[in-house]
Amino acid sequence: AQATLVAPQPKPNLQVGLLQAPAVWRVGDTVQVSYTVTNAGNDPLVAFVTDRLQLVNSANPAEVFTLSPSPAKTRTLGIGESYVQTGSFIVPAAGSGSWLLRVSADVSGAVSESNEGDNTAELGVAVVHPDARVRELAVQGLQQGGEALQLTWITDNIGSADAAQVKDTVYLSRDGALQLGTDIKLGEFSHSLIQAGGSSAAALSVMLPVDAVGIYRLLVVTDLANTLNENPGGEDNNLATADLDVAQDFYADLVVTGVESPVRIID
Repeated sequence: AQATLVAPQPKPNLQVGLLQAPAVWRVGDTVQVSYTVTNAGNDPLVAFVTDRLQLVNSANPAEVFTLSPSPAKTRTLGIGESYVQTGSFIVPAAGSGSWLLRVSADVSGAVSESNEGDNTAELGVAVVHPDARVRELAVQGLQQGGEALQLTWITDNIGSADAAQVKDTVYLSRDGALQLGTDIKLGEFSHSLIQAGGSSAAALSVMLPVDAVGIYRLLVVTDLANTLNENPGGEDNNLATADLDVAQDFYADLVVTGVESPVRIID
C-alpha cells in the first residue's frame, strides 16, 4: 500500500522574539522596548493584531502592570516574515526587585494559529526607586514667639536608586497633620544627592512667628512635591515631627488714651 502524506492545516503562527529593554527600570522614568513578531506558521497572515506588554512581579505573578499603549494594527506577514515593534513606556510605581517584561502577540485571539501557546516572550528586569525618610528631628532654642530655633534632622534614602535634589520643608502646625492652607511654612533645606542606602544631615535656623503662642507641632516633610517618584509605600515615611510649647512673646502693646480735640470747630 502506498503511504499517504497528510500535510498540516495551513495556519499562521505568531512567535515573539528578540525582546530588548534596559536591564534596570527606575520608577517614573521612560524606557524603550523593542521586539520582533514572526509568522512561523505555514500560511500567510492578514489580520488585525493586538500586542500586550506587561510588567509581572517575579515573586508574586499575580501582581501585574499593563504598560500602555498596547500596539494594535493590521498586519500582513508572509510565511517566515516578521515585524519589529518599538515603544516607550513610563515605569509604573512597582516595588523594588526582580520583574518580568512580558510581551504577548494577538492577545485578542483574532488570528487562528497552529500553536496558540508560543505567543509570549519574557525578559527579566530590575525595578528600582528612591525612598526618602526623615528621622531624628531635634530642636534647640527658646520656644517663644519671635525667637529663632535651631533644627537638625537626618534624611535617609532607604530605596534602591539615588535621589537628587531632595527638598525638605519645615512647617509649624497646630495639630501635626500637614495642612498647606493653614500651616505656617518656616523654611526649606535641599540635599543635592542622597545615594541609595545613604543619609544626609540637615541643619536649619527658623524664626517662630511673633504672635505664636501655645502648643504646636513642628513638621519636616521631604519630597513634598513628589518629584522623586517613590513607590506608593515610600510616601508614608516622609514626615518627622517634634512638639513645641511656645511662650508668648514680650512685646509692646500701645494703647491710645487722653485724646483731646478743640471744643469749637470752625467750618
